[in-house]
Amino acid sequence: MRSSMTPLSELKELAETGFVMLGDSSHALPVLGGNGANEALWDGIELAEYIATHGIEGISGFYDQRYDAWQESVKEAEKRLAGVHSKEKSSL
Repeated sequence: MRSSMTPLSELKELAETGFVMLGDSSHALPVLGGNGANEALWDGIELAEYIATHGIEGISGFYDQRYDAWQESVKEAEKRLAGVHSKEKSSL
């Protein structure tokens, strides 16, 4: 199970050419509880709202708006994964 974050500068550079990356292509989460799928759906909603408000010009601003939240999601998912694989056992 892996996670990844595409650097913000690369996302913005691609956006200037009309290419927008969402979900796992921009910020992959470890496979735990469907969080990655939920994040991808949320990204689509957020992008649609951004375009409805700002249009497609300057779409790289979408990344400015979402990138910090993506970083936090990846960090939290990595913590959960580490907890799943910790040596501590639950007691019954």
